[in-house]
Amino acid sequence: TGSAERIISYSALNALAYEYGFIFADALGTEDQQGNAFFNVGYGFHTDSAVDDVGYILTLVEHLAAKHSIDPLRVYATGMSNGGDMSYLLACKAADVFRAIAPVAGTMMVATMDDCTPSAPMPVFAINGTADNITRYAGDYDEEDGWGAYDSADQQIHLWAGHAQATPETRPN
Repeated sequence: TGSAERIISYSALNALAYEYGFIFADALGTEDQQGNAFFNVGYGFHTDSAVDDVGYILTLVEHLAAKHSIDPLRVYATGMSNGGDMSYLLACKAADVFRAIAPVAGTMMVATMDDCTPSAPMPVFAINGTADNITRYAGDYDEEDGWGAYDSADQQIHLWAGHAQATPETRPN
C-alpha cells in the first residue's frame, strides 16, 4: 500500500544519488482492485494479473541507459516489502542486467524460488526483521496470511548462496 513518494521521502536515496552522482529511479507499481500499488510477484490474490513488471523495469533501465551514461556493470535493484519481493524476482529473471540486489523486508514466493534460475551469481544483501508480522522471517509456507506460500528468510539466503556456490551468512539482530 506504499507509494513511490513515501519511499523517496524516507529512504533519502534521491538525495544520496545527487550527492554521490548516481541515478536513482523509483518505479511505481500497478494499481490493484483495492486501489493499492503493487508489483506482480506472484501473490495469491494477484493470480489473475497479467502485468509484466519485470518487462516494465527492464524497459525503464533501457530508457535510462539511452538517456544517460550508465555503467552496465553498476545497475542494482532494491525495494521494501513488495518492492523487495520485486528485487528478488528481477535477480531471478534478469541477472544479466542487475549486478546485485538489496531487498528490505522482502521475500520470494515458493513458485518464484522453484523457478529461479539466474543466468549469473547474484550478490544479495537482504534485510529482514524477526519481529516483522507482515513478511515473516520464518516464512509462511501454509499461507496463513493470504499472500501465498513463501519460505523463511534463511532458506532464501541459502538459495542465493547455492546459486553463487558460496557459504551463506546471516546475522540475527
